[in-house]
Amino acid sequence: MVSENSILKPMHTPATIPSLEVLHHRVTSMPVVTVPGRGVSGVLTKAAQYALRNYSRSARRKLVKWFGRWLAQKPANVDDILGRSTADSRTEIEDFLSRHGCKFSSMKGPAHRDGIVKVTRKGQDTTEISILLNAMLDFYEWLVDHGFRDDSNPLMVDGYRKQDIVERRKLEARRERGRKFFTFRGLRYETHSGKAYRPKMQDPSQARDAILSAGREMGWPLEVDLTFSVMAESGCRISELPLLNAWDWWEASRFGDEIAAPNKQSMGIRVKTLLISDDTVRRLVAAFEDRPDGYAAGKSMHMLRKWATRWDAEDKLTKVLLFPRADGKPMSEWSLRQTYFNRAAFRSKYLVPQLDGTSKRPTPHVFRHARIDEEIRKLDVLYPDLDDFAASLIDFADDMYMSPENIFRYAAGTLHKRRMRIRREVMKADVADLSQAIAEKAGENKAREIVERMRQCQG
Repeated sequence: MVSENSILKPMHTPATIPSLEVLHHRVTSMPVVTVPGRGVSGVLTKAAQYALRNYSRSARRKLVKWFGRWLAQKPANVDDILGRSTADSRTEIEDFLSRHGCKFSSMKGPAHRDGIVKVTRKGQDTTEISILLNAMLDFYEWLVDHGFRDDSNPLMVDGYRKQDIVERRKLEARRERGRKFFTFRGLRYETHSGKAYRPKMQDPSQARDAILSAGREMGWPLEVDLTFSVMAESGCRISELPLLNAWDWWEASRFGDEIAAPNKQSMGIRVKTLLISDDTVRRLVAAFEDRPDGYAAGKSMHMLRKWATRWDAEDKLTKVLLFPRADGKPMSEWSLRQTYFNRAAFRSKYLVPQLDGTSKRPTPHVFRHARIDEEIRKLDVLYPDLDDFAASLIDFADDMYMSPENIFRYAAGTLHKRRMRIRREVMKADVADLSQAIAEKAGENKAREIVERMRQCQG
């Protein structure tokens, strides 16, 4: 029994039999697994904490609840979890997820041969399920690696660990091809959302202007205002901004209007170019020129240009952050989100209208895609021909390191309006007026046949 003043908080889960109980630390939200009448289980606790180590605090809170529900269906016997066979463990996991709306079906092609199972959740997002499966993959992997579990990891394909290292890398590369964010990264399951797609926002640029105006009214520090200006103009992720340095700026455009940023989705392997406005470039240059003596006397714009010509330019410039805190250290993503963005969003009182008639408060994700959606609307005007527009979207997706499928999802609203414009033109046109145009493309005999069929349909 945990006292009221304890730093550990119980996760209440209904259980009809004495079962393992999961507590979570009030500050860190890390899990602690206890056995009724025996105290804390060190093995399961270490495995669970290892599985949740890389997630945010809010994600850990959700994961602790899921772990609590999963362990609540098991008897209070640690050895039962450690000694359970791989097949039985898989069955237990699938039975547990089935009770929470998940359905399982086999894949086709190479995925079927590799034993991959598709997980769908009808009418709901599969994000939490994907995170849970990722965490359980690491949970079992820790038990296997530390010798507490003799059988293989139930969330991996049998024999994966026994394969040659080159074959394993090929298999992983095939899994990653076309993978979307939050998709299960293991080798046993693939998650597919059964939730209906909702079209993107109508005009997110208004949200961008509202956030920046509210932040400046609140007195954002210069480095914070510059950070969100770059984010609004380039469409980069908020997590990619704090560690940008002077070498990224120099390498991309020689301190011009481009900054090279490692792409988070590729774990920093790929680099994309952030395009910023001339006004933001001037403000960024002024921020270096105006740095006070004693703090960054050797990091003025004059010194940056001087260092850039040295043989060790990269080593020098990578140590100079573009958006440092007052103490010279990088800003944290949490601070950018909670301390600055969310407060500015609340102050602005702006709600983003959705195409389905609803509205919601701006988020960093909405703020990031304001630029993407705005450029899609501009491409729609620049390329009246549908084929040219589609080609330009694919090129734009490549520049933003997005998949073509995702860019067309973001362009759903624009494509819908384009289809409506075409339908209006078709409604206005008469069948006889189209006969000449059809004849030029299909031949006279074929044109007469098509026109006659159209008249019959109209009659």
